[in-house]
Amino acid sequence: MSAPLFRWVVAEPLSLTQLLEQHGLLSALRDGRVFVDDKRGAAELSLSAGAVVEVFAPRPRVSIQILSEGDDVFAVHKPASLPTEPDRGGADCVLSQLGKELRVEPSGLFAISRLDVGVSGVLLVTLGSRSRERLLQERAEGRLQRRYIALSNGVPEPPEGDWHDALSGAGQGRRKIGGVEAQAAHSRYRVVGSATPSVPQGARTALLALSPQTGRTHQLRVHAAAHAAPLLGDRKYGGPARMTGADGSVLAFSQILLHAAWVEWGTEKARKRAASEPVAALVSAWLALGGELSDIQRALD
Repeated sequence: MSAPLFRWVVAEPLSLTQLLEQHGLLSALRDGRVFVDDKRGAAELSLSAGAVVEVFAPRPRVSIQILSEGDDVFAVHKPASLPTEPDRGGADCVLSQLGKELRVEPSGLFAISRLDVGVSGVLLVTLGSRSRERLLQERAEGRLQRRYIALSNGVPEPPEGDWHDALSGAGQGRRKIGGVEAQAAHSRYRVVGSATPSVPQGARTALLALSPQTGRTHQLRVHAAAHAAPLLGDRKYGGPARMTGADGSVLAFSQILLHAAWVEWGTEKARKRAASEPVAALVSAWLALGGELSDIQRALD
């Protein structure tokens, strides 16, 4: 969770609009980046003494791409830096952008699977309750299939299998293995390829094909880290922010190198698939670390 740009503890009663206007921050209110006592602020709000007001930095503007649509189900590509739903960086998110495209209220849209900030790729969004319930039922029955590809710092053993570690909250937006009220989580993984480290005795980089069978928060990231393969760029769970490439150059990772490549859904007789091309950040990092381009295609199969 990012720290606020500005933070005040209100000394005497006044309106939120008045406080923000004094500091030239009314645009932050319109963007949804103002929180009062950890709740998103509204223009008509009156502040009492002791209230805590926080203003968070805006996110860089990026846009979704609609990949397919039909039967009130929309497959969209989510850029890594864009949240699926509103967060402290503002109201700009997949649901708000799709709502503007469709000219509907975002409250009528529902993300069937959410992608973390820092993760790119395809996700499904439904419009209305009928399509939402239909796809949630498919997910519960295992008919909604997802494939992710990722780069990890370390190669999990054995080279193919299932991770069944249950997950629970660890505070500050983190998840952990086990703990009180841990929820069952199941991920399938396959090591598609590995690259020899350029640094002596360094960890090998693995290209992973991942298929979550449940949808817990941070599931793939926590499972990979727990099995000695934290994802590149995932500093929250021990992944490196930079590595040395095969030619000795330093690679800095601007996102988590985890990409939702495709989603399949629908009845047995009418299966549908939406795919999102692997992002350049992941492909270029894999090649720079000594991997083969053909491995990327094999990870998608």
